[in-house]
Amino acid sequence: MAKQPKSAKSTALDYLSYRSRTSQELRDHLTKKGYPEDEIQKVLHDLEDSGLIGDEVFCRYYILSSMDQGRGPVRIRRELAGKGVTGSMVQDLLEQLYPATEELQIALKQAAKILSDSKGRPLDKTSEGREAYAKDLSRMVRRLAALGFQSKTIYQVLGMYRKGIPTLEEFELDQFDLESEE
Repeated sequence: MAKQPKSAKSTALDYLSYRSRTSQELRDHLTKKGYPEDEIQKVLHDLEDSGLIGDEVFCRYYILSSMDQGRGPVRIRRELAGKGVTGSMVQDLLEQLYPATEELQIALKQAAKILSDSKGRPLDKTSEGREAYAKDLSRMVRRLAALGFQSKTIYQVLGMYRKGIPTLEEFELDQFDLESEE
């Protein structure tokens, strides 16, 4: 007995069963599987109408999840673009869900984690430890950039560590204009 080919909707639902997807990811998957464009359009429309896919909901959860994982807004924006979601919706959601103060807090947590792994040596700003301290701060800056934090946030964190103020509680947030754009 011959096996019946799967419908585009069935293939889409199987693909969605692993994790949430953007419309573009689903479209690309169905195209790769060889379904005709008109059938793909119908499936996407049906899934959007039933609430099973939606780029705004996907972006909202993706941003929150990425924040929990310690990623910065630059990286999140780039990753969402790679998933086919760009434009003002992403920018609006990032502004709403990821304000500058939150970015600074997450960057400080990541910096502490990065610097705590400084090969067992304590952070030492004395003349003997100055070179190692500078290397640790350079490593921190590079890692924060790779995590996708904005340069102004990285400079704020670097400045805080250079002043010896590694926590937000000890730091006057008013020293920086946190709401200005990069």
